[in-house]
Amino acid sequence: MARLEVEAGEASGDGGSFELGAEPLQVGASRRCQVCIREQGVSFVHAIITADGDGFSVLAKPSSAGTTVNGEPLRSGATRRLVPGDRLTFGKTSARFVDGPAHSPAPAPAPAPAPAPAPPAAPPASDAADDADLPFHVPARLEPPPPSPPAAAPPPAPDDGLDALLARLATAEGERDVQRALARELELDADDARRALAALEARQETLQAERDALRREVARLGAEVRLGRRAADAR
Repeated sequence: MARLEVEAGEASGDGGSFELGAEPLQVGASRRCQVCIREQGVSFVHAIITADGDGFSVLAKPSSAGTTVNGEPLRSGATRRLVPGDRLTFGKTSARFVDGPAHSPAPAPAPAPAPAPAPPAAPPASDAADDADLPFHVPARLEPPPPSPPAAAPPPAPDDGLDALLARLATAEGERDVQRALARELELDADDARRALAALEARQETLQAERDALRREVARLGAEVRLGRRAADAR
């Protein structure tokens, strides 16, 4: 029976033997993969081993850790036919492709009982929550920050009596003086604009008169030329 034997390690845990059949065998960091490897650089779906006629092939998926067969790196999207005894690596995790009867490993000594940990909270159904305990950071869904509380209104200024009232009156009077000065400047600017407009209109009338005079002169010269041509033709 063909199978993939994964060596034990920090990322692959206790390792294990995974039978290969008609269904594809997925290797990656996601819990949805049959071979789950918790290692930085191993993508959620790192590689896929599928039946290929009478054998099996491995397909390398995009990742930063990479996939190798007998030390030869496979580029992303490349497929490699597997031969019994081939050594595969997914990042730092090693595995071996075997086609034959499985060997029953010797039973490991029972570990000392440990205090039962508190039951973890049920994860949400999304893939991102499925992979929340990866040893590297997976960005969570961003939530909008809570609205900021409205700024408190400044307390009313204490009444300082007659001096404060006089100061406010002086400030108001100064503002009125500034407004009057600005109004006078605007009036002067308006007078200048009216005078400039009148000068432009007068200049336009002058140019119009000059243009009419030029037209009359051109008409007179044209009449003289026509008379001269007639006299020449008569002779």
